[in-house]
Amino acid sequence: MNSTVVAMRSPASPWKRTSPSPAMARQGGAGSARVRLRRLPFGEVVSTGAVRCGEGGAGLLFGSRDGFGLEFHPERDDSLLCVDVFVGGLHVNSWDNAFYPPLLVFKLKDELDRFRTPAAPPPGFTSPSEYFRIAERWWAHGDAATGPEVGAALDRCGFLEWGECTNQVMAFAFPDGDRIHLACRLHDEPGADPDPEGRHEPAVASLSRASLVETLEQGLALAEREWSVRRGAGGEPR
Repeated sequence: MNSTVVAMRSPASPWKRTSPSPAMARQGGAGSARVRLRRLPFGEVVSTGAVRCGEGGAGLLFGSRDGFGLEFHPERDDSLLCVDVFVGGLHVNSWDNAFYPPLLVFKLKDELDRFRTPAAPPPGFTSPSEYFRIAERWWAHGDAATGPEVGAALDRCGFLEWGECTNQVMAFAFPDGDRIHLACRLHDEPGADPDPEGRHEPAVASLSRASLVETLEQGLALAEREWSVRRGAGGEPR
């Protein structure tokens, strides 16, 4: 496996939003699952859906790197929480994986609040890569590029709006009943053109809604536990 852990702030982004994202923040209040963790040798199961990774020190992987995965490195920092995020084999935050724990907890709850209930696909949905191109045009040009019905649906599909660590990725989660189709692209690659036309294919992953929810629940449980540990140790402000 090839894992990069970078726990430092990224330089100023050359591709910045000049207005609030169409995928507005939602208040999430979903409860969390409890995951019992224990240290095991490399490759052994740590908990349902979690694996101890041998590269770069201890790591806990929930989900999968090829689909949707959250790989935690809680020992990397005493106050921040280092988490590598993967979508369709793409490491979407290799430049900065150090999350502020209460923000990560809030964002994971927010995502869970959305995905616990099945939802219909957006109008005219064909495939995650094709619809991602529509979403990029909508992001750049608003409803004028897609029409108000599609624009309203896409407004509910924004994904990984998790603060500074994911600022450089544009990601969408397209619902499809009991399936979720994820698609994303890094927009801050060196020399990247903000115009999406003609650029390489986005990273995509189609998975069951239940498996996405499980991964988010397990990540939330660990994030809450680590936040509590950091507060108790005095390394994290309340």
